[in-house]
Amino acid sequence: MRDARRSTHGPDQPATRPARAGTLRGSTWIALLVALVALILPANAFADGPQTAISAASGMSMPGDQIDRSSDPHGGTPGSVSGPYSQGSKGTMATAAVPVFSSIVASPTLPRPVGTAITWTANVTGGTAPLQYQFWRLDAGVWSIVQPYSTSKTFTWTPASTHVGQHDLSVWVKSAGSAASYDAFKTTGLFTITSAVSISNLTASPTLPRGAGTTITFTATAAGVAPLQYRFWRKDAGVWNIVQDFSTANTYTWATAQTDIGAHDLIVWVKTAASTAAYDAWRQFGSFNIQSPATITALTASPSLPRPVRTVLTFTATATGTPGPLVYRFYRKDGGTWSMVQDYSSSRSYAWTTTNADIGQHDISVWVRNSTSTAPYQDWRSYGPFNLTGTATVSALTVSPPAPSPAGKPMVFTATATGSPGPLEYQF
Repeated sequence: MRDARRSTHGPDQPATRPARAGTLRGSTWIALLVALVALILPANAFADGPQTAISAASGMSMPGDQIDRSSDPHGGTPGSVSGPYSQGSKGTMATAAVPVFSSIVASPTLPRPVGTAITWTANVTGGTAPLQYQFWRLDAGVWSIVQPYSTSKTFTWTPASTHVGQHDLSVWVKSAGSAASYDAFKTTGLFTITSAVSISNLTASPTLPRGAGTTITFTATAAGVAPLQYRFWRKDAGVWNIVQDFSTANTYTWATAQTDIGAHDLIVWVKTAASTAAYDAWRQFGSFNIQSPATITALTASPSLPRPVRTVLTFTATATGTPGPLVYRFYRKDGGTWSMVQDYSSSRSYAWTTTNADIGQHDISVWVRNSTSTAPYQDWRSYGPFNLTGTATVSALTVSPPAPSPAGKPMVFTATATGSPGPLEYQF
């Protein structure tokens, strides 16, 4: 006979079936399935971190599953430091120790010029020692590995002249034995490598413009990684030519000649000794003139000398020189002392209205130069000593004996005159 209890709940269906030995509940099955998947999946199944494998096996969405890592080596926009991917990790498992970045420090601080050795140090806590570090650098918009995985948490770079511009640096870190591409990463953010050379000045001695025949020295003042190299270019008749090739000399000396009269310019190129660029910096002096020195061919007086005082005397200089206009300065010597009587102007004449106080010996000198010249003068000429005489006045002319006088008797005419300087001379 069947058991009466069975008939109550249906054929062979007990009201409460005790669990059989070894039977697993549903949640336990899921945990075992996850562990099994983690053991049998290939290593590259964890390329995006442990959480990807878990979510793939369990169907659960884990943090970071939707991150698009196609833009740069670690999923962020190249050079981005403010976005969500300037620092990150692969996610965590309950049993995993994950490295955490505290900072990436550059020494010396940035920006820096080319030729400077820069060392970055990644400061990381956590993870399973020994930690592994890989360094990436962004150059011209392209990420490249510059130091593959090793236990060194520092990377040193000495940028060359070709590296002038913006860059970025990223560090990947992972625990010992990790099969992931990285467990955490951090970028420094954009920084600039500047030119290794700066030119603060380019000067000429003596100052310009100058007349032909002058020796001119140009000096470039520059700063950068020593030893610096200098190349000088000169523009003559509109054409640039190298006048002194690259050397450590920061000066260029030019002995000008008559054939150099005209407009010119000068440029200096500067670069470091290790630079492969045409130049690292350059500076232009600016257009200047080499002049034909002014030359005086004559200095005349009108009316001719000597003359009595109270005469207007005009002294005129005749000179040549290019480029014009020429300017003239006149000096006069009175009582043995020279004094300027007409400063530089375009007038080549000097007019002097003499007075009684000017009686005596004098001289006239003229200086001439191009209007753009800073020299005291380019040529000068002296007229030479001359005298200004006093005026004589005849106050009386008498005859003795008085006229009329018989024929044959001598008559004496006497002139009475005043004047200086004496003695006076008389002509009848």
